[in-house]
Amino acid sequence: MVSARLGIPRDKMAVVDVRETKVVLDILVPSVEISKIIGAERPLLESISMIEGVYVFPETCIAAEGVLGLISLPPSEKRPILKPAEKIASNIKERLAKRIIVFPTGSEVEKKFIQDKNSPYIKSILEKEGFDVKIGRVLSDDPVAIRGAWRKASEEGFGFILTTGGIGAEEKDKTIEALLGLNPGACTLDIIEFRGERGTHPSGKVRIGMGTYQWSRILALPGPNTEVKIAMKEVIRGLKKGWGNQRFVKEIVLKLRNFYVPISCPKTIPRVKPKPYCG
Repeated sequence: MVSARLGIPRDKMAVVDVRETKVVLDILVPSVEISKIIGAERPLLESISMIEGVYVFPETCIAAEGVLGLISLPPSEKRPILKPAEKIASNIKERLAKRIIVFPTGSEVEKKFIQDKNSPYIKSILEKEGFDVKIGRVLSDDPVAIRGAWRKASEEGFGFILTTGGIGAEEKDKTIEALLGLNPGACTLDIIEFRGERGTHPSGKVRIGMGTYQWSRILALPGPNTEVKIAMKEVIRGLKKGWGNQRFVKEIVLKLRNFYVPISCPKTIPRVKPKPYCG
């Protein structure tokens, strides 16, 4: 009842103390929707009064600290508070979207067996488009470590997180696994699918993916520099036009397939419009 009013999952609220004239609730989420909090005191008390054995009197109130203290404001105050808050949030979101971090991945890059040419290239072309770009550390082929780096980047205020490498069909390629572990609803789409005997390609697929974590968007691109250059043309288009995750994935894969198909087997692979899988 309380959770429904505040838009918070039931398993994220807990009753931590009950006394004759007091009930204490603990909210176990890092953030709440301010629009559901402002002016919710009286409707919430009315809902609670419907529980058998609970009595609500005119002087009954809800005591809360921090942002939750807005619960006691009259509903008429909602719009005057929300309007400037929405503007501030929009400005922050716009600024975050301009902050991009690029992570190269893979043990071969980490051990300096191959040179990372992708990150400097990506940084250069994005900065020419007016974006603030940072090159992050090389990430190992470990989904837990990859997710940790992404979380930290999001917490540091990067609105767009770009990763190169680790999307292949080999056992060591874990970037898409990391993405789906962080955002099960992420959009993924195959560039290539291996059929028959897979050998060193157990997953059978080379695919890119794009997901969301908090206020950040995460895009997992291939590692080969030629493919990165092809993909980045679409990334820049998408950033300028405000594409959603599904559109990003679809447009990038279309271009990469058009690159691969003529090289491999143009007569056997139909040229169909790809449809990303999202969650």
